[in-house]
Amino acid sequence: MSASLQQVADNLYYLKLDKIENCTLCGKRLLEYIAQLKIPIESRLILNIGENKCFKVCNAEFLDGMTQFKSVAYVVKEETATYDRWTHAMLVHKKNTNTQYCDSYDEAYEWSISQDKKNA
Repeated sequence: MSASLQQVADNLYYLKLDKIENCTLCGKRLLEYIAQLKIPIESRLILNIGENKCFKVCNAEFLDGMTQFKSVAYVVKEETATYDRWTHAMLVHKKNTNTQYCDSYDEAYEWSISQDKKNA
């Protein structure tokens, strides 16, 4: 399993999930990152699930972690014939209603930065 959470700007974090084999570990890892990095509650998140096939059954700890952030910019790429990314994206949105769907990291970053400027 590969998951990395890094700070990319003031109060803006990027979480990329890659080759997740166990959804339970995904949620625990996110909560560990939040605690270790002492991420403030008003921070923003860019979420990229990579090539993972996160389905409509998602780990509760992971979804609870979404409430830690003021906003979530979810990088949603096109769905395929066998997998619809929007199902998982909607689960995240239910936990954090300030979720924006973006086509790329760059778009997610720009939207997140604009949210800070709008609230300044």
